[in-house]
Amino acid sequence: MRTGKGTKREPKGNRGSHWDEIRREYVQGILTPKGLHYPSLSELAQRHGVSVSAIKKRAWKEKWAEERKKWKARLEEKIQEKRSEEIAREIVQLERKVVSIATISLNVAERKAKEYEERGNVSEYKFARLMEGVRTIYDTARTALGEAPELKVSVEYVAEFEGLNDETEDEAED
Repeated sequence: MRTGKGTKREPKGNRGSHWDEIRREYVQGILTPKGLHYPSLSELAQRHGVSVSAIKKRAWKEKWAEERKKWKARLEEKIQEKRSEEIAREIVQLERKVVSIATISLNVAERKAKEYEERGNVSEYKFARLMEGVRTIYDTARTALGEAPELKVSVEYVAEFEGLNDETEDEAED
């Protein structure tokens, strides 16, 4: 409400709830369709029909600016916690998918290895490629589980062990 001198006067009576609302809007902001908006003291004066000087006095006396800073910090912390939780859930889902795909891939590799064993005349190259694939699958699954890849068996060793590499070391050097 305006007086004859062009200034606004405070609402009739000492309406504490009115001041509580003004303080809350200043400290916590106002949720709008565009997001959270932190109004200035001037905006609040206009919005609530109170003089800017009255709001400034009350805000200074009750340390609204400090409250707003603390509020924003707590809010940002909570937002970060929620984001972290969401990201953690997504990571867990992704890890489960990776492990599932790795399991399926290892089953396929196992069938292929049995097929090679049954044929008995598989080239060292084909077996080495299969073992490289197994190593990649294994490393990927271990990484998804948060563990360091540890499969260190050489492809050549496995090939020789399985009798797939009929060449001796001397013949391979020629």
